[in-house]
Amino acid sequence: MLINDLPPKTAAGEPSPLNPTESCIFSDRDLEVLYNLEVSYIERVKVKRAAARALRRMATDEVILSKKITTQDLSVDGPAVSSALLEQADKLDAEADRDAGEAAGVGAFWQTLDQLDNQTEGEERRSASFYGSIW
Repeated sequence: MLINDLPPKTAAGEPSPLNPTESCIFSDRDLEVLYNLEVSYIERVKVKRAAARALRRMATDEVILSKKITTQDLSVDGPAVSSALLEQADKLDAEADRDAGEAAGVGAFWQTLDQLDNQTEGEERRSASFYGSIW
């Protein structure tokens, strides 16, 4: 699980009596839209980028709604929670970049092998077009 999008629980740890679709932060449609914003063909990259986008959205909501509030026995620090969410989003983006880089490296390896396989051997290979003007 890359984002905490579970239905809230009551103080006793029981599931909330709210409708499950209303109790989650993101609807399935929201998550699908975030997923489809990524143009990568690599599944794990798309999932991590969507999760990072969701965390950034949660961070923005936290700053807008919670602010930093201190009362007699209650303290809420929305900006600190937002910073933690943004940090997690940055980590997911870094993982997605690493995954995309690894996939690109593997693709480049196979592309190079394919190019080597298509080269001719013998006299045709030593043609002027291959070696330039030295032959």
